[in-house]
Amino acid sequence: MDGRAFASPAGGVRRYLRELYAALGALAPALEVEAIGAPVEEVLPGTCRARAEWPSPPTNLGRHAVGLPLTLRAGAYDLYHAPAYVAPLWGGVPTVVSVHDISYASRPEWYPYRRDRLRRWFYRQSVARATRLLVPSSFTASEVMRVYGVPSSRLRVVPLAAAPAFLRPEPPPPEMRDPVLLHVGDLHARRDVECAVAVLRGLKGDGATWRLVLIGRDRGSLPGIRAAAIAAGVADRVDHLDTASDEDLRAWYARARVLVYPSRYEGFGLPVAEAMAAGLPVVAADAGSVPEVLCGAGALFPPGDAPAALAAVRDLDDRSTYLAHQRAGQRRSGELTWARTARLTLDVFAEAARD
Repeated sequence: MDGRAFASPAGGVRRYLRELYAALGALAPALEVEAIGAPVEEVLPGTCRARAEWPSPPTNLGRHAVGLPLTLRAGAYDLYHAPAYVAPLWGGVPTVVSVHDISYASRPEWYPYRRDRLRRWFYRQSVARATRLLVPSSFTASEVMRVYGVPSSRLRVVPLAAAPAFLRPEPPPPEMRDPVLLHVGDLHARRDVECAVAVLRGLKGDGATWRLVLIGRDRGSLPGIRAAAIAAGVADRVDHLDTASDEDLRAWYARARVLVYPSRYEGFGLPVAEAMAAGLPVVAADAGSVPEVLCGAGALFPPGDAPAALAAVRDLDDRSTYLAHQRAGQRRSGELTWARTARLTLDVFAEAARD
């Protein structure tokens, strides 16, 4: 598998790899996994061990055209796992590609990057070459079939889960929490955090000193969010944390009153699963995979409809409603485990290796 992904700039990819391969190691300790190109300083999970790769041109495309294929050809591998969208352009090994979402292809206007056309071509080639495609939701499966024309026979839906560290069997009740709207995840245009700012504006006159806490790297949206907060008169109530340790993130899930997730497009939505496990009620846009992940355990509002989102947050002022959301979220999170994800993934690996 691609060991460099353990140091991916995308926090969701790093989480996916660490939890998946730790669970695979517990499920199948005899499984031999070589993490090609893993940084030497990385402590690898499960049965993974680092493997050096052949030299290649200093680009991601060059690596997948030269270094990785040559490494695969030199090794006696049953399977290669590409854990984040891109696969070697050749190599002669059955390949499973994890596609977490395809917002880049479905809504390219959200990605005005200089080389985005090249990236989208590369992703399309990887999808076309894959023996099997792992996707985290039925929504993402439908998108891959719609945009890429991939037959359902090559797709396998394997949901993700919250890390066990986020589970709180007895989460704090509402009276022990601060008036904080929490948003977790990198700040992309598709996340529509301006909607959360509008909710904060609506709560400003409700008596409590509500705040909006954003945890995630800025991917170009923070200036617009700041401008929206200034226009709404709540700039002093918006806090941004670029990163947070697992311990700090657990503390925020316990401290905040509600997770507000107005994203217009998600392939899965790990923060939603984490919040449910932690007993934090979720108010989210009815878009992408999020309704599928929540499965009735949270409040949904039409995408971009700040008054509806505000009403859903205010509904949680009722203690019985709040506690019902907590219980429903934790029941749902119990259905999403990394042990299940690992078992389903291993089945797909075995299936692809036989092809």
